[in-house]
Amino acid sequence: MEILAAIIGAIVGAFISGTVGWKYQQKQFDQNNNRQKELFLSGLVDDLVHSSEIYKRLAENWEAHKMISVVILNELIDARQFYNNNRTYLILIEDAELRNNIAEYFRKSAIDIDLLKANEAQADNIQQQFNAMVTNALLANQELTRDQARELVHRAAPQYANDFGKADEVRLAKLPAIERYRGISANLAERLKEQ
Repeated sequence: MEILAAIIGAIVGAFISGTVGWKYQQKQFDQNNNRQKELFLSGLVDDLVHSSEIYKRLAENWEAHKMISVVILNELIDARQFYNNNRTYLILIEDAELRNNIAEYFRKSAIDIDLLKANEAQADNIQQQFNAMVTNALLANQELTRDQARELVHRAAPQYANDFGKADEVRLAKLPAIERYRGISANLAERLKEQ
């Protein structure tokens, strides 16, 4: 009988010990998940707030200079690194609609940012070629003024004006999207702060 009581006591003790250990591990796991979620949300909110500020600067730069700054576009790309490196943690956001809105915002805006960046690189290349031709015209005929040389190049190579026009079309088509992304990123940041 004593042996049976000892065996039952050992089994009950092992069961209690296992249960307490499991509950402790579960509590540690939950605390770790909560901490990861807090850190992820904090980083994501920082990304979105910073992006909203950069979109504002991009729009201001356009208003002031009628150009899209590649430097600011690169800054915008860099501001997304936290999301790009940690997007698998989106699953920690319980609100499925918010989670999908965030993923859609980053996906669509990345496409437009890449398009703008490629467009600006092409516009810069066109401008450099045009400037080289103007410089060559000035060197070939030193009696020309810079304006006369520019006009001569425009008449000799009208594709530059057409290419500039196409670059401006892309810019003008994407500017409303930039303003929209600014509002979306600010809105998503506010919604995430409520999580």
